[in-house]
Amino acid sequence: MGRWILGVLVGIGAGYYTLRSVSVGDVTDSLSEVSLLHIAGTFLVMCSAYYFRLHRWKILLYPMKQVPLSGLISPLAIGLMGNILPGRTGELLKGFLLSRKHNVPFTGGMATVVAERLCDLTVILLLCFWVFRFALPADLVSDVYPELPLRDVLLRFSEFGLAAAVILVLLVVLSTTQRAASLRIVNSLGRFLPTRWVDITNDAVGHVAEGFGAFAKPRDVLLIVMDSLLLWGITIVSFAPLYWAFDLQEKTLVSLIVVRVMISVFITVLPTPAFLGSFSAGAIVALRDVMGEGVVAAAGFGVLVWALNTLLVFGAGLLMVILEGSPFRDLWWRSTQSEASRQSTTGEMAE
Repeated sequence: MGRWILGVLVGIGAGYYTLRSVSVGDVTDSLSEVSLLHIAGTFLVMCSAYYFRLHRWKILLYPMKQVPLSGLISPLAIGLMGNILPGRTGELLKGFLLSRKHNVPFTGGMATVVAERLCDLTVILLLCFWVFRFALPADLVSDVYPELPLRDVLLRFSEFGLAAAVILVLLVVLSTTQRAASLRIVNSLGRFLPTRWVDITNDAVGHVAEGFGAFAKPRDVLLIVMDSLLLWGITIVSFAPLYWAFDLQEKTLVSLIVVRVMISVFITVLPTPAFLGSFSAGAIVALRDVMGEGVVAAAGFGVLVWALNTLLVFGAGLLMVILEGSPFRDLWWRSTQSEASRQSTTGEMAE
């Protein structure tokens, strides 16, 4: 609970820091001028991107089990909704729901979730490197924070991140192609452990290797790359209608990429509950400090894209909870039945 409260306070602080130079009234007036057509267009395009997220997860699961797209909707939607918790706990929830719904080993399911995040991270870092290395001017300086070398900071961030991503990808590939070697290492390290723990570890290593198994097949790798590029391409373009809604000056693909990259950077560095403050701050900094847009338009844009993203994530998650009765209701029912059974047994023994 303490971490959740801390996350909320950090989110409020991030929101205040980026919005302190604009009045609430100006932002409200800016939002009131946005047409429902622009909002609906953005929301529908955002929704369409999730098809490719589902399809990519299906490909990643192939080595363990062939799961239909419809069977992945509830684990994905409820898991994303679970990201209201600090530390993106919803990712663990996705693995748990997948394991429970489709009888997939939890460690293998979590390996596919990690692979998803690795794909997303790699795409975002590549975009960040390209846009700040080649697409934007070398002398880029923020009008709001002129002392901050914004371009250099983000360029170094992307270079370090890409190096780490390459290492992680190599480890993933090695875990699938050199499974026997991985098991030998585990067995050598487990000489001082009880046999039961060694067996559990071996099973976990095997399941993780299966979870990363799609990376051992060139065809699956190609499909994963295509899904990732389409997913992020649509996600980036989904903001385009709002550029006309707020009459932004730079209606370019570079600006759209900068906004999406900065949002991803902020929600990664500041993983606040429901991305409160961090999501909007990323959009505002991108438009105001990098692209030189007006502060009121940037603030209104940031608030609106956060609201639409939150509506999509929580709306889809709650709908799946209602339609499928999902794990929360099932677990509650089982716990109440277990408690009733325990009390009944206790009563019979007392008699």
